[in-house]
Amino acid sequence: MGTIRKQSITGTLIIYAGALLGLVNTGILLPRLFSTDQVGLVNILMAYATVFAQFSSLGFNSATTRLFPYFRSKAQHHNGFLNLGLSVNAFGFALGFVVFIALSGFFTTQKAGDSALIIEYIYYVIPLFFSLLLFSFLDNYTKVLFNATIGLFLKEFVVRLGVLLAILSYVLNIFDFHQFILGYTLSYALPSFIIIIYLIIRKD
Repeated sequence: MGTIRKQSITGTLIIYAGALLGLVNTGILLPRLFSTDQVGLVNILMAYATVFAQFSSLGFNSATTRLFPYFRSKAQHHNGFLNLGLSVNAFGFALGFVVFIALSGFFTTQKAGDSALIIEYIYYVIPLFFSLLLFSFLDNYTKVLFNATIGLFLKEFVVRLGVLLAILSYVLNIFDFHQFILGYTLSYALPSFIIIIYLIIRKD
């Protein structure tokens, strides 16, 4: 069986498993076990994080597939493409960080009606959007290295499993709500660290 076909089948299974976990997390557990304010906070944090991650990528992450063939050379570590991408993302993150800090007061005012907790937790947007930004680049980078499944597995399954564990820890009184938000945030940070370790092992 060809590599592409194997990855396609594996990817389909991962998507179904991730969808099931997502349904359990967002469709069943969160609305039943958390208050409206708490659920609203999670949704607001992710909405802002997603927007800032897209803005901070400066279009580079989506262009990786088109640019990488000009750099490809395993013997020469792909001519520094990884460092270039990380540098662009670092600059984009710094820019996004400044914009977010400048507008954070406006955001809390606008969304206070959806969740009063936003004032206390607004700054969790920063590590969340950094995690989404970094993962977006690393995921695209591993795809052009002909591994389309690791990023999919981390995004669709590992993140949602981490969120599920954070939810269960809160329900079982192992975590308070602040620790739940921290665990939720770390669930989105974990995939990037795993991909970095993977790339180090592969020497890519």
